[in-house]
Amino acid sequence: MMNYLKYGVNRCSVVTTTLLLLIYVSATLDTHLFVYPSLSRTLIPELLILLLITTALLYGIVKKRNFINSKETWFVLTWIAYIIIHYASVYPHEQYRTMYLVVSLLLIPTVSFVIHHNLISRSQCENIVLFVAIIQIIFVFAQWTGLITSENIYFTLTGSNENPTVTSLYLVGCVPIISARLYRGGYRILYFSVLLLCLVSIGALRCRTAYIGLSVELLVATAIYLKKRNISTPKSFRFPFLFVLILMVTSIGFKLYDMKRDSADGRILIWKLSSKMIIGKPQGYGYGLFEKYYNLCQSDYFAQGNGIDKEKALADFVFMPYNDFLEHGVEGGVVGMTFLVAFYVLMIYNAKRKHDIVCLSVFVAFATMSLTNFIYSSIQPWLLLMLYSSFVASENIFKEKLIFKRTNIFILTICIVLSCMPALAKMLRGQMKLYEYKERIMEGEYVSNDDFTIIQNSVGTSEAYWTLRAYNDFLQQKYPEATIDILEALKYTSSPQSMEMIYKTYLLSDNKAQGVRYLEKLRNMIPSLLRPKLMLMQYYDNQSNIEKAVCLAKEIVDCHVKIDNEKSRRIHSIADNYLKSHK
Repeated sequence: MMNYLKYGVNRCSVVTTTLLLLIYVSATLDTHLFVYPSLSRTLIPELLILLLITTALLYGIVKKRNFINSKETWFVLTWIAYIIIHYASVYPHEQYRTMYLVVSLLLIPTVSFVIHHNLISRSQCENIVLFVAIIQIIFVFAQWTGLITSENIYFTLTGSNENPTVTSLYLVGCVPIISARLYRGGYRILYFSVLLLCLVSIGALRCRTAYIGLSVELLVATAIYLKKRNISTPKSFRFPFLFVLILMVTSIGFKLYDMKRDSADGRILIWKLSSKMIIGKPQGYGYGLFEKYYNLCQSDYFAQGNGIDKEKALADFVFMPYNDFLEHGVEGGVVGMTFLVAFYVLMIYNAKRKHDIVCLSVFVAFATMSLTNFIYSSIQPWLLLMLYSSFVASENIFKEKLIFKRTNIFILTICIVLSCMPALAKMLRGQMKLYEYKERIMEGEYVSNDDFTIIQNSVGTSEAYWTLRAYNDFLQQKYPEATIDILEALKYTSSPQSMEMIYKTYLLSDNKAQGVRYLEKLRNMIPSLLRPKLMLMQYYDNQSNIEKAVCLAKEIVDCHVKIDNEKSRRIHSIADNYLKSHK
């Protein structure tokens, strides 16, 4: 009997390790099975996480172990409960981001459980982290040598991602593990080589936030080392040391600012408007809906005559606020933002109390980087943060007598997981089918509305589904149907493509006034974007409203564009010729 149980445990350990490896690898590589790469990097890992949770729960039932066994677990479950309640209370609500946040948070109690019960060790988890880091390093060097091209036309080096920031932040989170192993000894040449390649890759990716994160990790590790060695600075040197430190930080800060001055200045406007949104609606707009509501807010801001010329020149379509705390504040309200703050405080406190230098340096670095960039939206760094949190949680297990009846908790949790898995699998199939429809449409083949309707329920709140369906109807000159479809998409997005399409469908459906209203919103949303100004100019010219058309032509000619290319010069030329012909 004992041998049978031991065999079962060993099999469970293999399954656990395999699933965890697949979670992090699938979050790294794009399968090219979905409309967006981000869907591949979230939906597949989410399904694997649910399988991992099921494995852990089944083990707990057989071995009579408690699943909810630490204050970190209770905190995470309370946070998840709030997210679900918030989702149910907001309309329209967005499923994909909510599911991503809930399922990724469940990694903390799950991995802490399997580590505590020796189904996988912390060292094995770290090996998985480093394996993914090596994949990213290989991608960076392959792109640098020209063996492969990046997924982004604007960046030569991006790693396996479209955005080099995501790769940089992940590698920053790996540096403390590599450094700790190098410090402890054993395979030093190997770890020194990996650390060197990791640092070179971070430097080559040119992400300012990653440089800040590395600096914070170094400062935290140095401070703890000095404290352990009881090394203190003489009082006579403290003031000069502090002065030099402030001078260095200021100098480095200005240097990082100069690297991408326009990008830094543009974020100031985003932070300002995001803060106003939180004050205006402290209960939050809904998880996954930052992009929609922020850009509408930016449009209203400029439409009301606010904003200096610099803000108008730098304003662009915004996907996230480059500050996780503000993003949670806008989406989940003040309470949602408080949960994120409390999460970092709890993890930093526990890592410090346990003298876990690796976790502490990562938590402080990630909390700092969250102030100027996106950890929560970047998938791989966020999942890495969840793994570090599980390391801390696995060391803070309650005693058995503090836990109420485990049977009821297990049954409830299994019911929740089993109800999520079919829905997620259905969503996966629907999104894969949507990608197939996209390929067919791009090749000039129409897709019937019956085919679209078949997957409508499975794709959920997908703006990609409604946008593609609208485009398909538009190509077939079914303008009323296209209008209905794109209005559904606009529940979840305010993208320029959607705004332009609703303008065109309304225009061709003899509802011109409504169409112009959306195009005006787009014109104000991104003041440096010439295309909506040109479309409005041509519309007013066709309506014989020459005065407005001339004003728009002047606006185009005077507009400073971000990217000077053939398209922008052509629009400038059209507007200039229009002005000359209406002097």
